[in-house]
Amino acid sequence: MGWRKVQIKEFLTPREERYKPDDPAIAGMLRIEKIDFTGRIIISNKPSKTNMIVVYPGDFVISGINVSKGAMAVYQGNIPVKATIHYSSYKVDHNVINLEYLKRFLKSPVLIRILKEQMPGGIKTEIKPKHLMPLVIDLPELPEQEAILSRFLNTEEEYVELTGEIANQKALLKKYRQAILQEAIQGKLTADWRKENPDVEPAAELLKRIAAEKAELVKAKKIRKQKPLSPIKPDEIPFDIPETWEWCRLVDITSLITDGKHGDCKNNDGSGYFFLSAKDVQNNTILFQNARQILHEDFVEVHNRTNLEPSDICMVNTGATVGKLALAPDQPETYRSTFQKSVAVIKPVRPVIESNYIELFLRAITDKLLKKSGGSAINNLLLGDMRKWKVSLPPLAEQHEIVRRVEAKFALCDALEAEISAAEQHTQHLSTAILQEVFDRQESGNNHVSF
Repeated sequence: MGWRKVQIKEFLTPREERYKPDDPAIAGMLRIEKIDFTGRIIISNKPSKTNMIVVYPGDFVISGINVSKGAMAVYQGNIPVKATIHYSSYKVDHNVINLEYLKRFLKSPVLIRILKEQMPGGIKTEIKPKHLMPLVIDLPELPEQEAILSRFLNTEEEYVELTGEIANQKALLKKYRQAILQEAIQGKLTADWRKENPDVEPAAELLKRIAAEKAELVKAKKIRKQKPLSPIKPDEIPFDIPETWEWCRLVDITSLITDGKHGDCKNNDGSGYFFLSAKDVQNNTILFQNARQILHEDFVEVHNRTNLEPSDICMVNTGATVGKLALAPDQPETYRSTFQKSVAVIKPVRPVIESNYIELFLRAITDKLLKKSGGSAINNLLLGDMRKWKVSLPPLAEQHEIVRRVEAKFALCDALEAEISAAEQHTQHLSTAILQEVFDRQESGNNHVSF
């Protein structure tokens, strides 16, 4: 079975009708709002003042503006829809091309290459039917299209199995990380260490030293005196802890828990004074490179109370990424940084508290904090509630050991995650590689594909 060179107009016929946006013929129709770069069509009822076309079930639709990025698809709905004239729609001749074969051809990098090679000036402008119809492609006869399609279906079945297994591995790894954190804050991770170190100063004595340190900070007017909170009642305790540990509230072991100011300062790139927002707290890291920058006088006069110091804990307390955490690093940018209203800063009393332990404790309980009693997600954490959070506090030496052990176990998790990510990328490239192999006839010089 051979391949032949054909123009796209031999199997695609453009829909020529155009309608005013208020034309009764299209009244009540849903509209194609977007075709994303994976070929997914998004339908809505949003109005538009732009002239319209009608798209029928089975039509091939492209976004003329974003076709070079892959915004093209086959409309698989059951009823006609409308789209702005920035889209174009085509009837498919099923006697020339198999619809499922066409859908996969449209996903291939070969069509984009053909557009670039055969269109005058490339694809810098909006692609319209007059550009697309003359394009010449290599097309096999229907029986070979079906044979190629069979290969795709087998590959896609394997792809679904692989992606399912990868998703399962990622879920298991996430649960394992959470289990490590939970064992850490319950004292289970360091049970053997306590047996080997029976004479370590208990956390009760540590709390006394923290209280004394805070009293000195108040006396020096470096912090404000905090209002005492009610003691933790036995029925409030969520789990048992070792005898040398103590339950306390987060406010008891911190010198400050506050959030930033509203973002009312002008951005001054190059000033070197950073005004961090929720988007700058990602993956347990503070991202300074894309952060907004403010003037020195704004930093000193407006934000001086909330400036960051190394080992401060930043926690997004409102918005889509609520609960994300990062420890402020010991680097010059930290000393010139403050934060917006969407980020809270938690300042443990140093050096009598290990900030890394408090940060991992918060990571351990974040999921529960972000659930209401009914199980629905919330998108903000109130400062008043944060100050009352109950913390299982180990002796200082054990805090250091817990951090060391968690970091060692997480390093192994990171290695496993890297392997999973590599497998995921390989799987994602699998389909593209098949598309390239099958459709890129001109580069290979072959006239037939073997299966």
